[in-house]
Amino acid sequence: MIIQEQIEKSRERLQFDPDQVKKQLRATRRKDLPDARRESLIRADVEPFDLAKERILGTNDLLNFNYFGLGSQAGRAVGRVQIREGTGQLAGYGTGFLVTPRLMVTNNHVLASEADAEKSLFELRYDL
Repeated sequence: MIIQEQIEKSRERLQFDPDQVKKQLRATRRKDLPDARRESLIRADVEPFDLAKERILGTNDLLNFNYFGLGSQAGRAVGRVQIREGTGQLAGYGTGFLVTPRLMVTNNHVLASEADAEKSLFELRYDL
């Protein structure tokens, strides 16, 4: 009941009739459309300006929802490399990814040698 009262109060404050504006928009928009499209909308009793929110312009580049899950799953193999000096002091960060449970791949500028790799750490599931 409270919601209905709020709607009525809002209508009283309006300086125009929303139903009248809706009718004008519906008539105007349909006139601007090609005949086949306009007739289709009239039969379906659908607002053309509502359909515009769902229109695809150009090529369809939509992805299935499972795309995000697959990306998340693949992302679990990516990690942060903590590059450390011989004293254990942090020298910087890089990235790498697991190819197998015992093999991580990174770029040469991250770990230039086997000695650098032995001192460094690889963190999985680092999301920051």
